[in-house]
Amino acid sequence: MSTTIDIAGIEKEIDAILEKARTTAAKIIDDAHRKAREILEKPLPIEELEREVKEIIEKAEREAKEIMDKARKEVEEIIEKSMKKLDKATWFLVEKTLGV
Repeated sequence: MSTTIDIAGIEKEIDAILEKARTTAAKIIDDAHRKAREILEKPLPIEELEREVKEIIEKAEREAKEIMDKARKEVEEIIEKSMKKLDKATWFLVEKTLGV
C-alpha cells in the first residue's frame, strides 16, 4: 500500500483557498463602498441615502461572510481528508510493524 501525504501541498491549497476568499470578500466590500459613495453624490433625501447605503453595505458584508464561510468549509474538508489519509498510513505502518 502506498499512501503519501503532501503536507506542504495541503497547506498551499488551503492558503490559496483562503487568499482567494479574502480577495473576493475585499473586492465585494470595496465595490459596496464605491456604490455607497456614488449614492451619496446623488441628490436624494438624506434618510433615503442612509437607508440605501446601509442596505448596500449589509449586502456586501453578507456576501463576504458567505465567501469566507465557504472557504472555511473547503479548508475543513481538506483537513478531514488529510487526516483520513494520515490515519490510513499510520495503520498501514502499525500493521507492517506488527507483521499483520
